[in-house]
Amino acid sequence: MNKRKKLAAGGVIILVIAVAAFFILNDDKSIEAVKAMSGPYTEKIVAVGQLGLSQETTLVSEVSGTVREITMQEGGTLNAGSVLIQIDEGDLAYQLEEREAAYLDSAAQYNNLVSFEYASAKGEYDRLTSLKSQTESAYRDSEKLYNEGAISKSTMLSAKATYESVLSQWTTARLRLEALGPGGSLRNAGASRLQGAEALYNKARDNADDYRIVVPWDSVVLKTYVAVGDSVQPGQTLADIGGTGGFTVSADLDEKYFPYLTKGLPVDIFVGDDRTKGVEGSIENITPQINPNTGTFAIAIALPDDFPYQASNLTVNLEIMLREIESAIQIPAAYLLRDNDTDPETYVFVYQNGSAEKRTVKTEAGLSSFILITEGLSDGDIVLSPSDGLSDGDRVNKYEEADAS
Repeated sequence: MNKRKKLAAGGVIILVIAVAAFFILNDDKSIEAVKAMSGPYTEKIVAVGQLGLSQETTLVSEVSGTVREITMQEGGTLNAGSVLIQIDEGDLAYQLEEREAAYLDSAAQYNNLVSFEYASAKGEYDRLTSLKSQTESAYRDSEKLYNEGAISKSTMLSAKATYESVLSQWTTARLRLEALGPGGSLRNAGASRLQGAEALYNKARDNADDYRIVVPWDSVVLKTYVAVGDSVQPGQTLADIGGTGGFTVSADLDEKYFPYLTKGLPVDIFVGDDRTKGVEGSIENITPQINPNTGTFAIAIALPDDFPYQASNLTVNLEIMLREIESAIQIPAAYLLRDNDTDPETYVFVYQNGSAEKRTVKTEAGLSSFILITEGLSDGDIVLSPSDGLSDGDRVNKYEEADAS
């Protein structure tokens, strides 16, 4: 055997030894695997929310002064329009009473003008209109008789004087009726006086109202920031109030969840880490706008009437149930393969008689890292991890079941 043949033979021996070593070493290598088993399948969004009243607002001072009275302490309730905080208004109370009296007097005068004086003037005008017609007719008759020589001139002139006197009275009555009627000067003057007095009264009342801090709706007092005797300035926070219509939970969620949510979806609400004391609410509103700065959108969750926690701004844990199936097979998403990103067909490798078997499966992807298998796997199938570069038909000497949870 020459030297070249000896080298070739040596190369073959080395190759055989390397291949043998490869198989020997791979005999001891375990492939990660999971066992397909039917079980409950759930998809849910876990989030954090804030408990608060369905309506909340902050009351601030519009004036400067000293707090004279606080009518309700924290936790108490008030009806809409009730005064919560009274600030000392100085001479405004007297000014308000004075302006109110002037307004009421102007209103009484105007109502008297419209209701009584106008009606009286109308009656007088109607009476004089009738009398004018009678005296004019008597004067015309007496004038005719005088011209015929039937009566004296003095008698005729007496009838004329009576008619002219009634005519003068009728003219005065007509002018007064017109002045008191709609659009007349006396009625307009009365209305102008009333409007001016009302404007002054409303301004005084508005000024006084600034010193009375009222609640806009039926409210519970959440927090007061001042005490009786404190000096306050315009813009200073006085109190936080909330509507008595009930509590709600608000939460901001990542925009990726937006397509999955609908109104009415159940939500489990927990306070603290104890998951055994959850209360079920439901999604009441989904804000259809994504915050461009945070990439989130807001939801509001309605609570049952017997919700046990009554505290504004309480942090709560949320679990929004999207889907729940009593029995289904699920595997980690990393075990699912497709030949390319656009290929709709998906498959897995299943351990079968010591080899890796490629098996097409039908799936439903959700939000979790697990894939729901709808067709292709049965209970007990061993699904092999593709991370070791498996191909269909590859021999698998050993596998080791991983924790699939």
